[in-house]
Amino acid sequence: MRLARANVVVLVAIAACALSRPGRAQAVASPSDTVSGRVVNEYGVAVPHAAVVATMIPNRISATDSTDEKGMFRIVFARGTGEYLLYVAMPGYRVVRQRVTIGSGASQVATIRLAPMQAQNLSAFRVTAKRPRLSAESGGARSLATDEVSAGEGVSGAVPPDQSQSVEAQVLTLPGVLGIPGGGLALNGLAGLQQTTLNGLTFLGGDLPREFGARIRLATTSWDPSVGGFASGRVNIEVGSGYRGPGYSAEGKVALSAAPLQGLSPASRALGRAYTNVRMSGGVAGSLRPSLRVNAAMQVSDRWSEVRTLASADATILRGGPLLSDSIPAILSALRARGVPLEGTAPGWQRMRTGTLVGWIGYDPSTRTTAARTTLGLTAIIAARLGEAPGRGFLSTTGVGSSNRAISTQALGSLAHWFSDGLVTELTVAAGQLRSQASPYVTAPALRVDVLSSLPDGTTGIAPIASGGAAEGAMSNARQFVETASTTTAYMGRRHRLRAYANLRWEGSRATAGTSFGSYAYTSLDALRVNTPSRFTRTLDALRTGAGVWNATFGIGDVWTVTSAVQVETALRVEGAQFAGRPPLDSVARRLLDASRASVPHQLTLVPRVGFVWAYGGRPQVGALTSALGRFSLPPRGLLSGGFGLFRQSFMLGWQERVAARSTRGGSPRVLTCVGDAVPPPVWSEVVSEPTDRCVGTAGDGSSDSAGETQAFASNFRSPSTWRANLRWASAAGLLRFSVDANVGWTAHQLSVVDRNFSDVAVFHLGDERARPVFVPVSDIDASSGIVTPVAARALPREGRVRELRSDLQSFSQNVLFSVMPVLPGSRVVFNAAYLLSQVRADSRGFDGTTSASPLVVERGRGAMDVRHQIVLQGGYDFGSSWWLTAFLRVNSGVPFTPVVDQDINGDGLRNDRAFVFDPRMTSDPAVSGGMRALLSRTSRGATRCLRDAFGRVAQPNACDGPWSTALHLVLGTHNIRAVDDRPMSMQFTFWNVLGAVDDALHGATRLRGWGPALAPDPTLLYVRGFDPVARRFRYLVNPSFGSVSPASHGARSPYGVSLEFRTDLGTPAERQAVARQLDRGSRLTEAARRAAADTLAQLYAESVPDPYAAVLAAADSILLSTEQIARLRSSATDYAPRAHAVWTALGEWMVSLPPSYDARLVVRRVDAVTATAWRLIKAERPRILAVLTPLQESMLPAPLVVILKSPKPIPVRYAVY
Repeated sequence: MRLARANVVVLVAIAACALSRPGRAQAVASPSDTVSGRVVNEYGVAVPHAAVVATMIPNRISATDSTDEKGMFRIVFARGTGEYLLYVAMPGYRVVRQRVTIGSGASQVATIRLAPMQAQNLSAFRVTAKRPRLSAESGGARSLATDEVSAGEGVSGAVPPDQSQSVEAQVLTLPGVLGIPGGGLALNGLAGLQQTTLNGLTFLGGDLPREFGARIRLATTSWDPSVGGFASGRVNIEVGSGYRGPGYSAEGKVALSAAPLQGLSPASRALGRAYTNVRMSGGVAGSLRPSLRVNAAMQVSDRWSEVRTLASADATILRGGPLLSDSIPAILSALRARGVPLEGTAPGWQRMRTGTLVGWIGYDPSTRTTAARTTLGLTAIIAARLGEAPGRGFLSTTGVGSSNRAISTQALGSLAHWFSDGLVTELTVAAGQLRSQASPYVTAPALRVDVLSSLPDGTTGIAPIASGGAAEGAMSNARQFVETASTTTAYMGRRHRLRAYANLRWEGSRATAGTSFGSYAYTSLDALRVNTPSRFTRTLDALRTGAGVWNATFGIGDVWTVTSAVQVETALRVEGAQFAGRPPLDSVARRLLDASRASVPHQLTLVPRVGFVWAYGGRPQVGALTSALGRFSLPPRGLLSGGFGLFRQSFMLGWQERVAARSTRGGSPRVLTCVGDAVPPPVWSEVVSEPTDRCVGTAGDGSSDSAGETQAFASNFRSPSTWRANLRWASAAGLLRFSVDANVGWTAHQLSVVDRNFSDVAVFHLGDERARPVFVPVSDIDASSGIVTPVAARALPREGRVRELRSDLQSFSQNVLFSVMPVLPGSRVVFNAAYLLSQVRADSRGFDGTTSASPLVVERGRGAMDVRHQIVLQGGYDFGSSWWLTAFLRVNSGVPFTPVVDQDINGDGLRNDRAFVFDPRMTSDPAVSGGMRALLSRTSRGATRCLRDAFGRVAQPNACDGPWSTALHLVLGTHNIRAVDDRPMSMQFTFWNVLGAVDDALHGATRLRGWGPALAPDPTLLYVRGFDPVARRFRYLVNPSFGSVSPASHGARSPYGVSLEFRTDLGTPAERQAVARQLDRGSRLTEAARRAAADTLAQLYAESVPDPYAAVLAAADSILLSTEQIARLRSSATDYAPRAHAVWTALGEWMVSLPPSYDARLVVRRVDAVTATAWRLIKAERPRILAVLTPLQESMLPAPLVVILKSPKPIPVRYAVY
């Protein structure tokens, strides 16, 4: 109790000091004022040790005291004003605020009576109250302690129009979120361990029209027992009614990104990055009847661009890259001479078409006075995607690629029911299916040929050319899920809110892969001409996969309201999981894995969590700024929250699919590998119809292999789990709102793979690479190509790989996020800044990471997603004439990468060996020495520093940093354009990747600095060109493009340009709907009723424009108005009120006099004119109001009052609709 009193005194003193800024007083200061009094409880008994703050009116000078044992206090002001505001606080009692007025130099004794925090029953009485309103929309009450943030907030245009329907693109605008190449998200340094849900249940993916109004929220910590199933974070898509007003709302959008609007240079256009995208979308939401609401939207998009391949490359594009333009005719000639198919059924365009239809319907019979006992909701989504992806840039031919198709359907239903005044249950059920397929354009083996070119700087460039068809055949996949969840919440008085949660989910998939055609590799263009491939690999069996997984959860939690400012939330979840089916293991695999390891993994785990929130600045005070510039949620003025808990990933279907693959003949799939002289020279006219299924010669020398491959779970397999602690502080300093978020996480049971058939016996060592071990004999390395066959590295050479999926790795992450936003009342400017500092350390093993020695060794180093710095800046300016401008800038430091060799050199069968970094001053190989010197002189400073630090040893994992990336979008928009039939229309121009455009303009397409979104740097440092069996060393060529992000090395670059977007209302404008509701209901009234209706209409429309005097007087205590000031304002208000009332009364009388066949458009225009008149009246009153206030009081005005009293133009208030 003593500590509580001390805390109150300290906090009140701090508040008093913060408020005690000198200002210009309006009254003449008196020599001395004494404010004294006695504080008693409801029984008149003295209350000792109560904190008392007296604040002088109007200059806000404050002084503090605490009551003695008799409840007395005394505060003296040397130069008083005669008016004071007393604040009295005591734990267990309600805070009291009271005005005191005294004469000059006098002493005033005040008696302050404190009431207890909870009312006492003095006599029997009955209390009635409405229970919390049920909703047909899922979600439930949110914890104040969660770090949940909303994607899609921020400035308008943070996401370019052609990506606005993408859930992933919206989440990527948030600090701390990284994209994964090929799709996906990384949160807290963990890739692929997040969960995406729809109203808390499984979401199959796909686009969602923005018109549907879905709210996308990201949480990495939550203490709610209903939130879980992830190790890194959850993206939850909340769908519901959308538009919540009466009537309905309908809108449509058209967005265009055309190639002519993309200001690319001719060289950049030749890269094939210019594209055209057309997207059309629309939505409608509203009431079918009072208890039935609907929300539906659709979108279709079509994006296409020209295919740029080897045949269309020219000298301008290739400048600075590893391939000379003179080599292209020779390459194409050699491919045609060998009969390699170059195009097949590939179209001449890259194209992606998408379509989504989503709908929601909800039943809620609640009224303004009664809450419904039962509500219902139903959501359905249909999404389709059709893609054509021929070629892989200008280092490939057109036939390399495939067409893709996918269609998904899912539905979700919810029912919420109140069983009593304090008990509510919500039941949700969802089911869905996703089908996809991929078909190659060329049904022939894939081909890769390394083309060597003598570059102008004297180095040798190596360009890997891809041609032929696809290594794998056609593939199809079908995934289904069924899920149900139940949430029961019990309100236990004022202190506790208990919640119980249960969830059961089944997921299953079926996949098939057609005949594999294999892949040929040639070490040079001459080898292609004479048809001597160095390597051939092919999966001999068609594959089929069937997988299934069960996940179940039961959780309980409690939100304990300790005080009005402090909450503690606890949760305990029991999570269980079980894979369906057993992996196909033969007897040898069972022996290598042990019989016990053939079991199907399952787990049952307790997941505890605890969090807290302390709203020391009063109630949370979370507000938002919303305008055409965007929407910004403001950090609270005083909030400290945090917690600690376990977050475990649910069993994922993909894990089961990895071990469930089996051949159509039964058993493990066989993989054919031929090396050197054992490779059968392809006759392309024959291998198309009958792929090769054997090597040349006899087995036994290591040059051929056709053993089967097996995968299985480890007996102690567990899903990844993270112990995470979070602490957040949000506060304000003047006009600045800021927050600091700190997160620390330790993730255990991360996935890894171990080949149980790997012998781990080094046969010899590479002397010039610091005795690097090699696990096969010299005879199993092809001298001419340096290709290694891994058969001898197996414990059982006749058997293939036996991959065991383990969960024994760990990682550690920590990050701090700083956010700041100035709140500028009445300003046309908005601005928000965020900076994230993070670090990720992670374990890796050579079978699924990179290796320098034995792949069994676990190494700890930088994580693959260890992006140290992220900066997000957003801002906007309203020009005041319906035009506005916003900017969104995201800056990321480089993604780490590892210098590697282009093929396997240690004999473990994996192409993941880290490169030995030769010091050019020490190596005896002139090709390597010269290549390293040339590379160090031309590569980036970051790559140079990385290589110099690793001279003379094997590179460390993720030792190098890629370039910083930036994404800058500018949006120029206009709104409230009146189009056909007075329907409002808006238009915006989005200038995306502005920095990329500046880079192109200043440096040209061949000398880009990498401004704009960064491409992944080339990690290959060394190319193997042969092996010296006598010296026992590999012959290398240094890749001159190592670390490069130039288009010449990648065949791609991030485009830039301008997009146009138009939006218009499709339904009846809301203003006309409001007029119709008011006038149609009174078309058959009596004269007396019409008179009452006129008064009602006048009052309703008057509420759309604020009363400035009422607003200022309502804030009298907050801005410390004196008695004289209050009297002057009330006198002016008496003069203003009749004039304002007359304006609205005339409108009401005119509206009720309209005939039944009135024109709603004319009525709306009349209302607009009357509203403008009302704003002119307010503008005329501003000088009178401001003349009463002191400058200090003006600075203390709440933000809405500042807008009313200082806005240079009428404030656009949307009509209140009733």
